[in-house]
Amino acid sequence: MNFGFLFGLSLLTTTALTPPPVVPSTLDVGFKAGVNNGTDGDLFVCNVTGNDANDGLTVGTAKATVQAAASIASPGDKVKIRNQSGVPYYETIVPPSGTSGNRVIFEGYAAEDPIVSGAQVLSGGVVCTLADEATVGPNYASIYKVTGLPVASFPVSNPRAAHVHENGTRLLPCMGRAPNPQYPHTERATKDHLNADSTLTTGGDPDLITGWQKPSFTDSFTQAQIENCDVLFHRAPNGDTRAPVLSFDTGTDTINLDATGLSDNDRTVETNENKDRFALINLLPAMRKGEWGFVDNGATIDLYFWPADTANVALNMEYSARPIALNLVGKSYLEFRSITFRQTAASGVQYDGNYCIAADNSVGGSPYQTDILIENCLVDDTYRDGRSYAPIWARHVNNLHVIQCTIRDAINQYGVFFQGSHWNEYDGAPTGGWFDRGIIERCDATGPRFYGQEDCMITRSYFIDCGQAAHANKGNMYSGGHNCLWWGNYWWGCPGYWTYQRTSAQFFGFNFCPANTLDTDGRAIEDQNYDGTADLANLSPATGQNIPGETYVFNSLLAPFRNADSYTNTLLLGRTDEDEVYLGVLNCITNGSSILASRRITDGLKTNTYTNGTPIDASDVATAYGLVYEDVILGDLAIKSDSPTRTATSTSIATLPSRAGPITLAAKFPNYPAFDRDINNEVLDLGNPPVGPAVNPDNMHKFAPSWIVRPAPVGAPVVGGSVTCDDGYVMAFGHTALTYQWYLVDDLYDHKDDWTPIDGADAATYTPLSAQIGKYLARRTTMGGKSADTLFNTPVASAFPIENPVNLLSPAFTKDSSTTSGTWLETASFTVSDKPLMVVVETINGAIADAGISLTIGTPSRTLGTGTALTENVGCRRTRNQTSYALVLAPGSGSQSIQVSSDDTMTNVRVQVIEIGGMDTVVASGEVEASNPTSLSPTITTGQTNTMVLYFVNRYDGTEDPISWDGGTPLYAESTGVDGPSSTLYVAAAYEQAASTGVYSQTASWVAGQGAGTSFAIEVRAAA
Repeated sequence: MNFGFLFGLSLLTTTALTPPPVVPSTLDVGFKAGVNNGTDGDLFVCNVTGNDANDGLTVGTAKATVQAAASIASPGDKVKIRNQSGVPYYETIVPPSGTSGNRVIFEGYAAEDPIVSGAQVLSGGVVCTLADEATVGPNYASIYKVTGLPVASFPVSNPRAAHVHENGTRLLPCMGRAPNPQYPHTERATKDHLNADSTLTTGGDPDLITGWQKPSFTDSFTQAQIENCDVLFHRAPNGDTRAPVLSFDTGTDTINLDATGLSDNDRTVETNENKDRFALINLLPAMRKGEWGFVDNGATIDLYFWPADTANVALNMEYSARPIALNLVGKSYLEFRSITFRQTAASGVQYDGNYCIAADNSVGGSPYQTDILIENCLVDDTYRDGRSYAPIWARHVNNLHVIQCTIRDAINQYGVFFQGSHWNEYDGAPTGGWFDRGIIERCDATGPRFYGQEDCMITRSYFIDCGQAAHANKGNMYSGGHNCLWWGNYWWGCPGYWTYQRTSAQFFGFNFCPANTLDTDGRAIEDQNYDGTADLANLSPATGQNIPGETYVFNSLLAPFRNADSYTNTLLLGRTDEDEVYLGVLNCITNGSSILASRRITDGLKTNTYTNGTPIDASDVATAYGLVYEDVILGDLAIKSDSPTRTATSTSIATLPSRAGPITLAAKFPNYPAFDRDINNEVLDLGNPPVGPAVNPDNMHKFAPSWIVRPAPVGAPVVGGSVTCDDGYVMAFGHTALTYQWYLVDDLYDHKDDWTPIDGADAATYTPLSAQIGKYLARRTTMGGKSADTLFNTPVASAFPIENPVNLLSPAFTKDSSTTSGTWLETASFTVSDKPLMVVVETINGAIADAGISLTIGTPSRTLGTGTALTENVGCRRTRNQTSYALVLAPGSGSQSIQVSSDDTMTNVRVQVIEIGGMDTVVASGEVEASNPTSLSPTITTGQTNTMVLYFVNRYDGTEDPISWDGGTPLYAESTGVDGPSSTLYVAAAYEQAASTGVYSQTASWVAGQGAGTSFAIEVRAAA
C-alpha cells in the first residue's frame, strides 16, 4: 500500500515532467496543426520515400514504418516522423521505454503532422441489385456491398467494429431509431431512440427485460431483417445495454432479447421516462446515405454501405482493422508530439485494453509505469461497440501528462480515463496525472474520467458536447481520488453534473459548470461519496486513513438550466459517514445548494451568490437569476453588464481555511503554474478574486452555440395554415439573431442532404401549399453558424376538415341474381378505425317504386338480421334502379360487416362502405334522372364552406359501357354483371372539395343509352 501521502509526499520515486510555461495573455487549448518541432532527430520515418531496410539515421535513409524505427530506438533517441503526402501510417506503434532523463521521443518532422491510423483500405465495392432487396430493402440501387470479407479482418474478429469511413468521414451504423435524430453521430443518445409500445419483462425481482413490441415500426421489416440486428436498450439504473436480437415473433410483433452473457444488472427494467426506449442497430433496410451495416455469415461477412459520393467507392473507402494505434502497456519515460491517432475500433468487454492509446500495468506488486507525455496530439474518430473506457486509457501510470491535445468523436467512450486502484489496493493510487489545455469534443460518455488518482490535475480544458449517452456526467473522480485540482475548465453543451465517489480533497475552482440539461433535474455538482457504510473500500482515502480531506468549490459559475425556478439543488455536498471530508464553498454563483451542516469548514462558506434557494452564510447574497444572466430560459448565459455579481464582495483564497489551519493552493499543487490566472487566462489576484470564475465576465470563451433543446414544432402543417417552432434552448454567451430555412421532405427518414430547400421560405413561420400535400416540412434554425433541425412528423394535409373518401370493401359486395324480399345478405368483413362511414346500396327492385332497404352493422358472421340497425335514406330512383345510403358516425374500431335486406325483390344489389374522416352531417340534392341518357349531371348548392360533394350515378347495364366524369376525383365505376339491362347495373361515384358555398355539379357520361339512369349529389359537412 502507498501511505506516502499521510506525510504529504509519495513513497513512489518518479521523475516529474517539467510543466509548460504559462502563456502571458492567450492560451493554446487543444491540438494545433503545423507546430514546428524542428528537423533534428536520431531516427527518421517516411512512408513515401522510406524503406524499412534502411538504417533510418537520416531523412534520406528513413524507415517506412514508425514501428521499424521504434524497434531500434534507444533511450534518449528522438524519432522524427514525416507526413509528405497525407497518407496515414497504417500500423500500431509499440515503443520501447526510455529511462529517467533519457526519454524516447516520437514527434512530427518540422511542421508536418503525421497520422497513425487503425484503418485499412476497403476495396471491391459493387452496387446492389434487385437480388439484394430482401436483405437491404427498396433502396438497394443506392447501396454498395463487399461480400465474403473474413471476420478476422476486423478488430478482435468482430464486424461490429468495422467502423467504415468514406474519404475520411465516418459512416454511421444503420439504425432503427426516431427520424431526424438530434445526435446522429452517436448510437447511445436515448432521446433519439424509439419508444416501445410495450417492454416485456419477467415480472420478477429483479424485473428483467425480455423483449419489446412496436408494430407500427417493425411491420415495415421482415423477420430476417430484424433478426440481423442488435438491440440497444435503456435499463436501470439509468444505463444502456447492447445485445443481439434472439428472434422476432411475427405473430405478436415481439423483438426477443438474446440475454446470453448478460447479468441481471444488464437488463433490469428502468422505472423512469426512458424505460421503453430502444433502438435496432444494423437494421439494413433502414440504411440511408452515409450509413453502413453487415450480414454475418460466420467466418465471413457481407458489408453494405451507402456512400455520399459514388466516386469514392473505388479508392476512398476504409474500415478499421486495428484496435490500438499506440500501445504503451508496460512502457515508461516517453514523449509524443504533433501526431494524429485515428480510426481505431474494437468490440468486447470494456476492460480488455483495446483503446487507441493504451497504457496499463495492472500486475500487483509490479512498479507502475511512469513519466509519459502526450503533447499537441489529435486523437480522432475512435469507436467501441458499447459502453467502454476511453481513446486515451491509462491504468497504473504515474506522471501521465496529456497536454494541449484534442480528443474528438470518441464513440461509446469517455474522453480520457486515468485509472488507478483504490488507496488500499496494489501500490495505492497513481500520482501526478495531468490533463491540461485539452479539448474533448463529442465523446458519448463523460469527458474527463479519473479513478483512484492522487495529486492529479485537470486544468484549463474545454469539454464540448460530451455525454449524450445514458448515465453520463460532466466529470468524474471515483474510487479513491485524493488531492486533485480542477481549475479553469469549461463544460459546454454537456448534460449531467460533476461528481465524485470514494474521494477526498478535491479542489474545484474557476470552472464554468452549468447544471444538468434536464427539466427534471437541477444539479451541477453532487457529492456521491458513499453514505451509511462501514466498508473500508467504500470510504475516501481521507476517511479510510484518518487524514485531512477538505474539499473546496470556489469561484465557479454553476449556471442553471431553463428550469431555474423549479430547483435549488445545483450544489450538493456532504455525507455523514465521511468523517474527514469537510467542505468549503467560496465566491461561487449557484442556483441553490445543500451542504451538510456537520461537514462545513469554519469560515469556509463565504460570499456566494444564490440565484435561487436560501443562502447559508450571512455573507452570501440572494440575487434573482434574471438580474445575473441575459436569458436563462432560452440559454443566453452571458453575465449582464449590470449584474450585481460583477461588483460583489468576495473572500480571499490566497489561503484556504481548514481544520488544521490555513493552506495554500501552491503548496497543495506545486507543479501548477497558473494560480495567478482565471478561467480566461487573465491576471488574477487570489487575495481579491472575483465572484465567479472570471475577472471580466465579458471575456468568457465564445464557444459556438450549442442547441441543447431543438425548437419544437408549433401548429399542424395544413394547406393555407401557419406553422412555426418554439425557441428551443441554445447555450451561448450572448445570443445573436436567428436565421431560418424551410425544407420539403419526401420521407421522414431521408438524409438531410436530400431535403429540398423551399425557395424564399426563410421566415420563422411558413404557410404550406396544396402542392406539398403528403410531404413533410422541416425548419432549420441557425444561430452563430450552428443549426438545429426541426422535422414535422405529420405530412402536409389539406385545409379541408373532411378527409378524402376511401372504399373499405375491395371489391364491393355484389349479387347479380334475384333475391326475394326479406332475405338477408352479408358483405365481406372490413376494418374500421373510428372514422365515420357512409354505406351505399344500389339495387334493381322488383317493382317500380321505392324499396325499403334494411341495413345493420356488426361483427362478421353474426346471425343474419342482427347487429346495429342503420337508417336508410333514398338518394335517387328511376323506374326500378335505386341508390340508398346510411351513415355510421361512430363505428368504433376493428372488424365489421354490413347485412342488407329489402322489402321488395332485388334482381341486383351492390354494397360499398365508404370511410370519410371528419364527416358529421350530410345534405342530399334532388335526383337528376332520364330515360336512355348518355350523360347525367347531378347538382347541389352547398350551404357551408369547406365541405365535400359526392356525386352518384347508376343506370341499367348490358354492355359494361364505362362511365366517365368530366371533373372531380373518381371514387368507383363498375358493372355489377352482364346479364342484360333488366337485371344489372353500372354504377359510378366521384367527389370534390367545396371550399366555398355555391353550385357544384359534375357530368357523368357514356357512349350509348342503356335504359333508365339516375343520379344525385350529397354535401358532406364537418362538425361546426
